[in-house]
Amino acid sequence: MKKMVDTLPFPKLNGRLALTCKWIPKNTKKLLDAGCSFGYGTNYFSTHSEQTFGIEIDQEMVDIAKNRYPHINFVQGVLDNLPFESNSFDTIVCTDVLEHVPVEIAALNELFRVLKSGGTFILTTPHKGLFTLLDPYNYGYYLRKNFSWLYKILYKVLTRRTAIKTEAGYKHRHYTKQELIDLLDASSFKGCYRIEKVFRSGLLAEVLAMNIELAVQLIFRSKSVQGFLESLKDVAAIDFNIPYGVAAYNIAILIRKE
Repeated sequence: MKKMVDTLPFPKLNGRLALTCKWIPKNTKKLLDAGCSFGYGTNYFSTHSEQTFGIEIDQEMVDIAKNRYPHINFVQGVLDNLPFESNSFDTIVCTDVLEHVPVEIAALNELFRVLKSGGTFILTTPHKGLFTLLDPYNYGYYLRKNFSWLYKILYKVLTRRTAIKTEAGYKHRHYTKQELIDLLDASSFKGCYRIEKVFRSGLLAEVLAMNIELAVQLIFRSKSVQGFLESLKDVAAIDFNIPYGVAAYNIAILIRKE
C-alpha cells in the first residue's frame, strides 16, 4: 500500500459531500451510493457520474428518493447481498454507513465484488478520536448496557411512554485508521487495493452541535433556537475541513482496487 496522508478538501460543499465529490474520479461512468438514505447526497454524486445508483435497506426511504430524484436508479437492498453483477461500478461511495451494518467484512466483500478493477472506493465513518464518547447516538446504548434502571426512568420522563427495549442493542461504531485497514485486509480487498488518501477531520463542533440539538429536542421541545442550531452547523461544516489527525471525529479513505 502507498503512503497515506491527510489532505484538505475544497470547501465547495459542506463536509462529507464536498470531500466525496472532490474524490470522485472525473471519468466515472457508473457510480453506486452504498447506503443512500433519502438520496440527498446521491443527487450531488450524480453530477460526477454518467449513471448513478443508490441502495438503501429501508424501502420507505427508497420510495422517497425515487420520487425526489427520478434521474437516479434507487433500489432496496442490503450491503452484504448486493443485487448487482460483479465488476459493475467505476466508483463506490459509502459515506457513514459501514458503522451501521451487522457484519463489516460481509459488506466489504460485496462492495469489492461489484467494484471494477482499477475502480475507486470512497469510505467515510466516524473516527475513534478525542470526543468519541460524546456521540449522542450511543447514549441510549450505554445507559441500557450499564444503567438499565436509569434508562427506564429517563425514557418515561422524556417520552412519556413506557420503555420496552432494555437490552444494550445497537452501538454506533467508531474506527481508527488502522482498524479500517484491518477490516479491509480481512475482506476480499486484501492484497488487491491501495490507499491513496486519508482525511481525518472535525474535532468538537459537529458532535457539540448534535448534542445541543438532541438536548433541545428532548428537554426544551422548542424550535425557537433553530437559528442558533443552524449557526452551529455552519461552524461544524468549517471544522470538518480541518485535519485533526488522530484526535478527529471523522475519517475518510480513498481506496483504489487493483
